[in-house]
Amino acid sequence: MLSPEDVGKYQFGSKVMHVVADRSRPTLRATCGYDDEGVKTQEWDLIREGTLVGFQTTREFATYINEPRSRGCCLAEAWDRVPQGRIPNVNLMGGGPASPTPDELIADTKDGVLVTGFDDFIIQDCQRRTFTFTGNAIWEIKNGRKTRTAA
Repeated sequence: MLSPEDVGKYQFGSKVMHVVADRSRPTLRATCGYDDEGVKTQEWDLIREGTLVGFQTTREFATYINEPRSRGCCLAEAWDRVPQGRIPNVNLMGGGPASPTPDELIADTKDGVLVTGFDDFIIQDCQRRTFTFTGNAIWEIKNGRKTRTAA
């Protein structure tokens, strides 16, 4: 589990890894103008150059980690439910013209999975600890090569 002390220190991946969270981009699933605490939603970095740089926040959590404001991630399931922190849209970004190609990334991966064409997801329990997601094609990567599709 990550903590506020990990910001700027915890390394997720290589220097070309850039992940953003976004609650404001039109047409994405977790997009809205304002969250259920009345906070205007936004886009922000979660991982920059492979390192953790931010969290999703509610007003309460933003105060806890000394952020100046919430990121707008508080939603209720219905009008009669207590709002909770909810995951924003999370996007793995390209790093610009100096970024490696997909084939170069695969060649540099010892053990991994390549998912192309996001299809759907399921959160499997009320504690939200496990989830399943599907894609149009899912490949196993071993020692820099796509080896087989997932069954």
